[in-house]
Amino acid sequence: MENLQWVDSGTRQVNDAGHAMEEIVSSIRQVAEIMSEISRASVEQSSGVQQVSQAVIAMDRDTEHNRDFVAESARAAVQLREQADHLAETLAFFQLEEQKGTAPYRAGQHHARGPELLTIAA
Repeated sequence: MENLQWVDSGTRQVNDAGHAMEEIVSSIRQVAEIMSEISRASVEQSSGVQQVSQAVIAMDRDTEHNRDFVAESARAAVQLREQADHLAETLAFFQLEEQKGTAPYRAGQHHARGPELLTIAA
């Protein structure tokens, strides 16, 4: 009888070990699935970070272009102002009838007036 008890005890232990192994295998599968999900999320996150990085690079490039455009526009505005002053100084020689006796144009004095016809007295 004692041998029969030994066999029953061994059988129970083998069954218990089998159940424990099944639980271990199931847990390993769950861990593997979780690791796979983490890996997929990491790839997605990496892709997102790369997209953000590319967007920042594009914004930086656009900002540089805008800065260059503003600098070029400022230079052009200065040149236009200088040309306008030169033209006004050149035209200051001619005075309109209504302006006779008034002070001549001086560079740097910016007058806001519309187009006028020049009259030259004979």
